[in-house]
Amino acid sequence: MRTSRFSEEQVLQILQEARAGTAVKVLCAKHNISPATFHAWKRKFGGMDVSEARRLRSLAEENARLKRLVADKELQIQILQEVNAKNGEPVGQTAGGPRQRARVRVSGRGGVPCVGLAAVGVLPDAVA
Repeated sequence: MRTSRFSEEQVLQILQEARAGTAVKVLCAKHNISPATFHAWKRKFGGMDVSEARRLRSLAEENARLKRLVADKELQIQILQEVNAKNGEPVGQTAGGPRQRARVRVSGRGGVPCVGLAAVGVLPDAVA
């Protein structure tokens, strides 16, 4: 993702100049931005101050991190369901070529199968 040339502080300072009465065309020419960029900033940062803008950025970063975690967990769940659908048998070949076989063993807790995700290709072998 491309980062902005301007920090939140700079964007808010430009918006402050516009609220003070400077024309949008003059501001855009002065800071070498397009009017579309100015209006996008105005829509996003409206009446915020610097601390609120920083908080918004930190929340967006946290949201992206959490979405990645959920996607990883969904992938692991899908792999486990695929292995369990085959009644604990190793996964066979697919149309794309041979797949690695999953290591399935029965744990000491009530005979629940434990699948080695490293063998399926989800986790590195050092973790498994």
